[in-house]
Parts: sequence; structure tokens; C-alpha cells
Amino acid sequence: MKPRTDAIEGNYLTNNWSLQNYVEAWTVGGIDQFLLTTVIYAVFGTLCTVAASALAGYSFARLRFPGRDVCFTLMLLTMMIPGSVTIVPLVVVMLRLPLVGGNDILGQGGLGLYNTMVGLILPSFSAPAYVFLLRQFFKVLPTELEDAARIDGAGEIQIWWRIMLPLSVPGLITVALLSFQGHWNSYIWPLVMSSSNGLVTMTVGLAALQAQGSSVTWCKCVYPATMAGSILAVAPIFLLFLVGQRYFKQGIALSGFK
Repeated sequence: MKPRTDAIEGNYLTNNWSLQNYVEAWTVGGIDQFLLTTVIYAVFGTLCTVAASALAGYSFARLRFPGRDVCFTLMLLTMMIPGSVTIVPLVVVMLRLPLVGGNDILGQGGLGLYNTMVGLILPSFSAPAYVFLLRQFFKVLPTELEDAARIDGAGEIQIWWRIMLPLSVPGLITVALLSFQGHWNSYIWPLVMSSSNGLVTMTVGLAALQAQGSSVTWCKCVYPATMAGSILAVAPIFLLFLVGQRYFKQGIALSGFK
């Protein structure tokens, strides 16, 4: 990225390239803390999403229980609700969780899971779109394998863990990639659920830097740090999809999506 002086002078065609803006973004701009928070949020949120979606997808695809189709239909209907509509009720739920964050048994008196990493990650267990994707993936797997496992005395958890999951690696990686991208780029939920600097993610932090830069001369300090931070924010997602694109294409194809 060009040095700050070149931006001030308006000289964008220059051979004087420097990494100084990245250094300033990492130290002065606080990108290091934003990046650490985002990595923790994205990694653990993705793990929760994949685990919950794999369990629910397997249950809807392979198990038979009363009300299965009704529950699956209701879950699909929730996908029609815009995420912005559920923000306020979800925040209230996090604030009013009983016996957490200073709350009493009725959920009063404290802040619950507000401004905590657990509060950021907990909604990751609900991902109807990924449940549907993995359900489609589990449905195409041969039934002979689980029938043979049941004859040998294996339970449903063993069948899911030892047979279904190893055969579903492309689908799981697809869900993991999409979920990681969603958590990494999430803005509204981290913004409303955190008020301390220690829980600021990359998207929220970069937006704050940009807002700060609008109140001063745009090219002096904040703007180059914001641009450098934006590149640092995009690079992990780009590399992740570059590495996992083979599994991503295979998982999308086998699950029936185009």
C-alpha cells in the first residue's frame, strides 16, 4: 500500500511502496485486537453451527419420530423471517437469561449474556439453512451402511459419529466455509451485543475507524489504516475459500444445490 504522504499529495502512480500503513493499522488502529476477537468469534461460532446443523440434519434425514416433517417445515418457515426482525427479541433473550450475568431466577437484575463472547456465539447454534443443506447431503448416503451398523449393535450416536460424519466431509466443509464467512462478515449482531473494546470485531472496528476518519482530514492517518485493515480483513476469507474450493464445489453438488 502507498505511504501516507503519497495519498496526501494525490500521487497515486508511484513506485514508492511501503508497508507502513499496515503497521499503523495493526498497532495504532487496533486491528490486532479486532482480528483476535473476530477469529475467536468466527472459529467457535462455526464449530457450534456445524455441530448443531450436523445433528439436526441427520435427525431430519435418517431418523423417524413423531412430528418430524412438521418440525422440519416449521424450521424452513423461519428462513422466511428477516434477520433484522429477530435482532431485538434475541437481544432481550440474552439480557433476560436466568441466573446468568447477575440475573435472578426470573432473569432480572443483571445484564445476562450481554457484552460477552458467549452471548455473541450462542445464536450460532440456530442455522436452518445449514440444517437443510446437511439434511439433503445425509439423504443421499446409502442406507446399507447404517443398517449394517445397527445389526452390529451400534447406536444412533455411533452411527452418526463413525459412519455418517466421515462420509459427509464435503458437506461439513461447505457448511463450515459458509458459516465462517457469515461470522467473519457479521456486523449487526456484534454491534448490538458488545459495548467494550475487547469484543469489537473487524467489521465493527473498521466501520468505527471510517466514522472517525470522516471527522478529520480523510487522508492524514485514519483512511490509510482503514484501507489496510480492510485488506487484512478480506485476506483470510480469500485464502480459506482458495484452499477449500474443491470440497465446497463437491459439497454443493452432492447436496442438490446449483
